[in-house]
Amino acid sequence: MTAFVSRMAWRETRAAWRHFAYFFVCIAVGVAALVGVDLFAANLERAIQREARSLMAADVELRTTRPLTSEAQAILRRLDGRGIARIQVSELVAMAAVPSGTQLVELKAVEPGYPFYGKLRADPEDALATLFAGAHALAEETLLIRLDLKVGDTLKIGHAEFRFTGVLKKEPDRAAGAFSFGPRVLISRQGLETTGLVQPGSRVTHRHLLKLPDGLSSKAVQAELAATFPDKTVRVSTYQDAQPMLRRFLRQLTMYLGLVGLIALMVGGIGVASSVRAFMKEKLETIAVLKAIGAGSSAILRVYLTQTFLLGALGCLAGAVLGAAFQIALPPLLRAWMPIELEFRLALLPFVRGVGMGLLTTILFALWPLLEVSSGHWRRRWLS
Repeated sequence: MTAFVSRMAWRETRAAWRHFAYFFVCIAVGVAALVGVDLFAANLERAIQREARSLMAADVELRTTRPLTSEAQAILRRLDGRGIARIQVSELVAMAAVPSGTQLVELKAVEPGYPFYGKLRADPEDALATLFAGAHALAEETLLIRLDLKVGDTLKIGHAEFRFTGVLKKEPDRAAGAFSFGPRVLISRQGLETTGLVQPGSRVTHRHLLKLPDGLSSKAVQAELAATFPDKTVRVSTYQDAQPMLRRFLRQLTMYLGLVGLIALMVGGIGVASSVRAFMKEKLETIAVLKAIGAGSSAILRVYLTQTFLLGALGCLAGAVLGAAFQIALPPLLRAWMPIELEFRLALLPFVRGVGMGLLTTILFALWPLLEVSSGHWRRRWLS
């Protein structure tokens, strides 16, 4: 009986391949969506873990919205004796002015050594080194366009004037796609002091970045600082917690895409059910002949269930290949707004999950029209 089922399933598949083209496409597209989203999520999580230090530009960060007290600064100075390097970064919103107009900007002041991890990209490449040589500034290209700036022009911020020396391309610790008040302008911490913008009541975010020596645990330092810091408004975090808004956004994005993939597979399942039902209507005479020569309902069910399973398996494999190919196209599309580099890597679990869901959908949605064979529904319709 097994040989009969196999031969009949193969014979029916060869003779009716064109009837199952829609079936094949529905399953392939649904599985491609699932595999593609799962692979994207896995590659994204891997990239975040790989670039975690770059996303913070440090091992440990202390963040506060007001200057540290003298007691807190003394605690930080004691870290120097343990081989822990530290720099301070200040961020605030300010107004940049040129003779032709003004523009609201996001001002960022850094110290030599920034960033500890990752790379700040600028044009020219040595622009960051010249930032600390005097009253110099780097700015995003958007500011150049809005204020008609050129390299060498003077930019007034607060009470100080800065010479524009280069275009800021990318900061490793800035979340892409985040809400922005204006173009970024980068100056030195020494230059910030000359602007007169940091006053009591000013809305300034102070970030103290720490680079730990080998062998020192970032979690241990975080716990130590959180327990000993007198100022409870200081938030201490490690590189493993870097860019929480970015992580939350990407997690929600992958959940949304996963839901879209699941819906695509469910819609594909409806297509499977309609294809199988239409095919079985065309096979009424064949089923009647098989029953007339002694084939049981269970044997006929196994024939068409085997056929459906094989076609579903082929559709799942094609969808898995499409989902993997989708990963090749993603990195170039996302490079403009992603702060991390995505790499194309395959993982077994997304393929197993996608193919498994595809096969389960195939069987579940095809089973109802196929069970009508076993129940005798087709026989009653034939006799009527």
